[in-house]
Amino acid sequence: MKASFDLPALSELGWTPHFHRQYLGLVSESSELENCVPARIVADHGSEFEIAGFGLPRRAVLTGRLAHELSGMRPCVGDFVLVSPRLDRGPLLIERLFERSSVFRRKVANATSNAQAIAANVDLAIVVAAFADEGADRHVVQRGLNARRIERYLVAVGEAPASAVVVITKADLRSDAAEQAALLRQELGTVDIVLTSALSGQGTDELAQRIGRGISAVLVGSSGAGKSSLVNRLLGKEAQRVEAVRDADTRGRHTTTHRELFVLPNGGLLIDTPGMRELALFADETTSLGKSGFDDIDAWAEQCRFRDCLHQGEPGCAVLEAVLRGELSATRLQHSEKLRRELEWQKQRVDAAERSAQRKKRRALSRAVRKGMRTKYGSE
Repeated sequence: MKASFDLPALSELGWTPHFHRQYLGLVSESSELENCVPARIVADHGSEFEIAGFGLPRRAVLTGRLAHELSGMRPCVGDFVLVSPRLDRGPLLIERLFERSSVFRRKVANATSNAQAIAANVDLAIVVAAFADEGADRHVVQRGLNARRIERYLVAVGEAPASAVVVITKADLRSDAAEQAALLRQELGTVDIVLTSALSGQGTDELAQRIGRGISAVLVGSSGAGKSSLVNRLLGKEAQRVEAVRDADTRGRHTTTHRELFVLPNGGLLIDTPGMRELALFADETTSLGKSGFDDIDAWAEQCRFRDCLHQGEPGCAVLEAVLRGELSATRLQHSEKLRRELEWQKQRVDAAERSAQRKKRRALSRAVRKGMRTKYGSE
């Protein structure tokens, strides 16, 4: 007999027909899964996850088989999973991982070509940057509103894929906040920008409206950008610990130590993440390199004479013509090319690693077959 689950509770956590169809397919294909129930990962504590969607939140761990099948690609906050129920208070076993509708990820910060999933099944990514005090050093101000860093985040969001909005926090620190935001908007092209202040509440109602009921959003950005303060303001309570930035250079401290999903008062779903010191882009066979990830550049590129124009001096290049007319920033174009090369290089590394892994599997299979033949028929 199939196990029943709390559909209303799951729906409040973002359960959609996309996932329900997967659930029906899984339980119909395997009788072993009929007693399993779906849930959503709402926190990642490293060795264990916290899941919700039926009764009180519970601890959960991967089965050995699933951990092997995923080959190091761990589930993350926002993932929907299928778990085996149990009567005691021990951790539940995660038997299956549902196919994601989107995933925000980055390359692991080491020499490998592996990816780290940050948040899954998100509809909206909120890229958070922060104003510095008007008396701050020029370099500190530029670090807070770094257009090139924001562009990097936006490219990763587009690969998820998800919608994006840039939120500038600490608007109460500057009397010229609106002017600074307008300059950044010119630099970034068509992306939406929302000015906020967790202290005064400026812009938080507008942001909450964007994260409507059933909408899953993730906060991403550098340490000290004010993500935790923004979460507390949107929740209307002190759910996340907050610390001041360092006085010496206004760099933030890692006050958020794990990823966690919160349900907002209006029914929206918000995933808070630790600050990132770096965001290396990840690319694999699913990544399309045909577009730059910059909406304005891609719009100009459609008018180029050649479909495969690289915007590097080809005749009839509408992108370079837009730069010459001052309608497109040359710095922005150069950065888009830099990120495209980074994605192309990463994709090549992943492809090479996959080919190597497949060769190892084939060799292992061949050895197993030869060993089996020797066991059955004896050595020649």
